[in-house]
Parts: sequence; structure tokens; C-alpha cells
Amino acid sequence: MAFTVNLPEVYVSIERAWNDAIQRAQFEAKANAATGQLSRQTARVEPIITGSNEDAKIITKRIYWQNFCNIVAEDCTTQCDPSAIEITDNSQTHTISLCKQASFFTSWKTHRNVPHNLAGTIAGGLLKATKELDEWISNQFVLYVDTQKGDHEYTNPDWTIAADVASVPNANWTEAIIPEFELAAEFAYLGPYYMLDGLNTWATRRIAGAKQADLDGRGNASLWNSKNWVDSPIELQKSATTDNRTYLIANSALAILTGNYFSERPVEFGGKYRMWTIPSRNLPGVRYDVTEVENCSSNDFTISYKVQANYQFALNPTGCVAGRTGVLAFEKAPEI
Repeated sequence: MAFTVNLPEVYVSIERAWNDAIQRAQFEAKANAATGQLSRQTARVEPIITGSNEDAKIITKRIYWQNFCNIVAEDCTTQCDPSAIEITDNSQTHTISLCKQASFFTSWKTHRNVPHNLAGTIAGGLLKATKELDEWISNQFVLYVDTQKGDHEYTNPDWTIAADVASVPNANWTEAIIPEFELAAEFAYLGPYYMLDGLNTWATRRIAGAKQADLDGRGNASLWNSKNWVDSPIELQKSATTDNRTYLIANSALAILTGNYFSERPVEFGGKYRMWTIPSRNLPGVRYDVTEVENCSSNDFTISYKVQANYQFALNPTGCVAGRTGVLAFEKAPEI
């Protein structure tokens, strides 16, 4: 059975809508937190492990981080004795159990007397659905980051540490906080890291950037620009837990995992179901499962689409020292 919608026409309409500045504004996601993580994470993610029988409906992935924790300085032995310290991969097998969907339908009669065509309507619906899922994953990732915050091994006398959060007085959020961040990262052995920030430094950094051409403003701008920032004001503001927090995140600490039941090539079932995957336009490397259903309802022919995200978050299992998760949390203390 041939399906009503021609997918190549939908793909062309998707490209046309995405490349149109006015239409594209509807589909660009506020998902900086997830984009920043996906473009930096270093965990090696193996392809999907397929199951059988009762496991056939499960998406499983294995992630690896090499483990060098057992290598330490020790007393010398004879050169003839081989080492007993083995370098291994620490791995975690994750079932991709989190799922979120966005759905819509349209009908044949709706398009009889309108200037837009069916392929264009469906293209817009798919773009909007993937945008919603992009933002959902990013918002959930921010909440996950907060649950993985580790111990502060360096503290400033002005700070208050409680529940693994360093509360920093409002007056301290100037360029002078940058060396403090660097010391905190050094004591926590973060290695390469990035800053996930909402509104704590947003305005200050932009003012410093505008003044960097001034003779007395170069140093301030240089300090702020020395860090790798991921600005995520909208996402962090959505939660009362994270709205006044800034995070230092090691590139190797976390991973966003996604998976699919289908592939890019559409498959058909039962004459009215068609399934395939489409890429996110905002999150690198992420694809979503699409299920299309044709039906007849209320004296009209309808076409329904369900777009699903299968995702999971993971923490580096290597952690050589308890409490060092690779994530440090700071918050701007409320003014008294």
C-alpha cells in the first residue's frame, strides 16, 4: 500500500522551512545546556546492544571510561618483576528507559482550500515536535547536573558550603571569582572543564566584553574570556533549584545517551503504519523515532505523527576519589 505523504517532499519542505529566517525562529530550541554537553563529552558510547525475547523492546548502550585509578607511586621492585596493576575500562550498561514524545495530526480535507500543502504542514509539525523534545532533554539534563554535584575540596572563607553547593556572596561575583573557580577546579582534579551558567555572570560578562577596548577594561574581559562558557539562562531559570547556580563540569564527567528503535529508512507495518527516524536540528548526533498512522475519522482522512525521544544521562564511573564527580556547584547567595 502506498502512503499518502511523500517523504522526500516532506524533507524538502523541512529544509525550506529551516532555511527561512522567519519560519526558523519557531523551530530553534533553547537547548544550550544539552548542546554544550553533547559537543564536549568524551565518554565512548558503544552502538546499541540488541536484545531478544523479553529484552527485544529494550534499547541498551554501553559507555566506557578508561580507569587509571590503581596506578600509584610505590616502592621500587626488581626490573624483572612485571607490574600487577592493570589498566582497565570502567563501563556502565544503560537501558535507555526515559521517553518523551510530541505528537500532532492533520487531515486531508483541511488542505482542500488553503494555500499551504500537506507536505509543508507535516514538515512544520515535525520541526516543532523535535524542538519541544530538544528543549525537554536539555531542561532535564540541567536537573541531572545538579544531582551529580561533588565535594568542594577548596573553599574561600567568604563561602558557605551546604549540600555540596558553595554559596558565594553577591558582591563576590566579579572578575575576581575567576581565579577562585580555577582553584576549585584544580583541587577537584576536573581537568578540561566548562562553565554552565544562567544569570549569575551574564550581565557582568557582557558589560566587560563591551569595555574590553578600554585601557582599564582589558584585564576584566580577559579573565572572563579565559573560561569556556555555556550560557543557558532560560533552562536554569526554569527550576527553583538551579535558577541562581553556576556549574563547573569536567568534559569527561557526564554523558547524554540517546537511542532509536528504527533507522533512517522507513519501515511499514499493517498497511497504515510507517516508522523511521529524523535528526534533531539543535542537538548534535540526536535522532528521534517517528511513527506515522493513516486513519479515517469523522468523515475525513487523517494522518497522525508521534515523535519520540529515547534518552538517558550517565555519570563517569571512574571517579578515583569518593565525592569527586567532576561537577562543582556554586550559587549566588541572596542579598540580606
